[in-house]
Amino acid sequence: MASFYIRANCRWTITMEGGWEGLIVSPMKGQNSATINITTTVNTNAAGRDVRLRVFSDGGLARTVNIHQNAGAVVLSLSEETISFGATAGNKEVTIICNTNWTVTGGADWLTINKNAGSGNGSINVSVTDNLTTSSRSATLAVDAQGTIHRLSVTQEGRQDFTVSPTQISAEAHANSVQFSVTGNAVWTVQSNRDWATLSDLTGTGSKTITVSQADNTSESDRAVEITVSSVSKTERVTIIQQAATLPVLSAMQVADVTTSGATVTFSFTSMFPVTEYGLCYSSVNATPAKDNSPNVSLSGSSTQGTPSMGITELASGTTYYVRAYAVSVVGTQYSNAFSFTTVSDWPGGGDNVTPNI
Repeated sequence: MASFYIRANCRWTITMEGGWEGLIVSPMKGQNSATINITTTVNTNAAGRDVRLRVFSDGGLARTVNIHQNAGAVVLSLSEETISFGATAGNKEVTIICNTNWTVTGGADWLTINKNAGSGNGSINVSVTDNLTTSSRSATLAVDAQGTIHRLSVTQEGRQDFTVSPTQISAEAHANSVQFSVTGNAVWTVQSNRDWATLSDLTGTGSKTITVSQADNTSESDRAVEITVSSVSKTERVTIIQQAATLPVLSAMQVADVTTSGATVTFSFTSMFPVTEYGLCYSSVNATPAKDNSPNVSLSGSSTQGTPSMGITELASGTTYYVRAYAVSVVGTQYSNAFSFTTVSDWPGGGDNVTPNI
């Protein structure tokens, strides 16, 4: 509160030129000498304010009293100190609370604001263009109100992007693992379109090596799996060709110890997958004997190679027999080429000249 004193011996009145809400001058009229009290609310403006009082006597005399209230403290605040954008173009509004004039400076060529000055409370609209790079970027705006400065940090994410390498992979038929790389800054997901190819990772961010584990291909045909890597902005594909399996290979068939009722046959086999059964099919009437139509002898096993020697018994003397070796794996059954031999005749001297027909 402030006051001033009127020294008088007459009636007087006070008039106010200007003023503001909350300013009270009391009393505004009187007689003889008196103290005039002045009360006011806090000045929330960052500028001082003035009012002029005129004191008139009933005789026509006039006096002037000038009243000044100092400026209030600068008030400045922003609704947000940091705003962030995705890689695509966008805009956001920031509210400014202020009790005086303000200006906005700073920025970048990819950033614009709808106004760079204002007074009192207001707002600015901050807009950004598409970020076509994979790197994030940032800029700073400075809001200045009579030397009181608040800074607004603006950041924008880089465009999400990635590559995969290699995109074509060849894999062997046996169960195995192959790898490809995802390189970039994107958030991605990975999917396999075949249940026999499983993935080490289904989601990720940035760069990573993905392992694809494949089960045995027991088919005699190549097979393919397509691995799809996707982000919000793109999709890449990796194709893996798993080679076909092969049937066992039979070789080196030999016949020995031919008698009137039997013989010993030796052969070799090699196989991509373990041979679970091997043996001999024979017939005196079928030139291409097989397991389902001719007598056979067999053994079980679990090896990928071997050289078995197997005997055939209870044969007729002096008879030509056709023989095929066979081997069975998960891929299937493989037969050798047919070969023949003739048992020894049981007539006198019949065994003097025995020649197997291979």
